[in-house]
Amino acid sequence: NQAAQLITFTCGLHPSFSSSNVRIIPLSYPCAKIVATFPEGQSVHNLGWETLDREDGPLHVPSISITLFLALLSELSDYIISSSERNGGSTVLSSPPFPMTTTSIDSVDVTCLGDTDTASWSSVVFCTSVNLRWLSQLELPSDVGQILG
Repeated sequence: NQAAQLITFTCGLHPSFSSSNVRIIPLSYPCAKIVATFPEGQSVHNLGWETLDREDGPLHVPSISITLFLALLSELSDYIISSSERNGGSTVLSSPPFPMTTTSIDSVDVTCLGDTDTASWSSVVFCTSVNLRWLSQLELPSDVGQILG
């Protein structure tokens, strides 16, 4: 839930940012949800471990929700960096520690990973968490800093 709250908070700091197809509902039970809307329809996924069929069923890698979360994080990071460059911000923003696109991070293409490839998924989750740390350490936009200060 903390990762979802960080993304939601950061999106709120950048009201002109709009994700093309993905949004987060951070305060859901039992965990945050990620909603994807495409021309084919809408889907809702838990941001956390899911069971396959039953509550006591085996856990599986939540590959769809991780992939959607990565897409949103990538879009938001790109937006923040390009906004800073466009607005001539006083601080030059570095790129996230691990390069990412809407479908890959640190050159691992998540669309090619199977649910049982736990080593690769673990790497994806690690790299995503490091990039979330980078996001959490960015300076607040100047207009927000003036309001909060």
